[in-house]
Amino acid sequence: MLASDSELKVLTYLWKCGSCKASHISKVFEEEIGWAPNTTYTIIRRAIKKGLITRSDPGFICTPNVKQEDLQASSINELRKNLFDNSPFQLVKSLISNNDFSDEEINELYSLIDKEKRSKLNCSNLCGQYKKRSYEDNI
Repeated sequence: MLASDSELKVLTYLWKCGSCKASHISKVFEEEIGWAPNTTYTIIRRAIKKGLITRSDPGFICTPNVKQEDLQASSINELRKNLFDNSPFQLVKSLISNNDFSDEEINELYSLIDKEKRSKLNCSNLCGQYKKRSYEDNI
């Protein structure tokens, strides 16, 4: 389930604080973003209807009903389908081409790729044959 930008703001707040009253969220968003209380309540109700937030009473307590990682994964899958012809390679290629990674991040990317290769090969006896690569190996 995808969240709108506004719903994502509310969810991000809830992921940080856990559960809290809708009235509290409304006050915070009025002060920080300038949303009218009715706007915040409308967004919360939409998120509840989508199953992103759970409401408990009394007190209109809001709790995130989806993990941040799960929402990230479903959003990336939608992005891949809609903008990259369902190609994970094209998505990753675009991310790499349009970002400035540190050497440490590049090494971590190499490690992730090597790990994925080993798991795809299911290499119980071949794993030792692959040298762990790093960014420096390719300079």
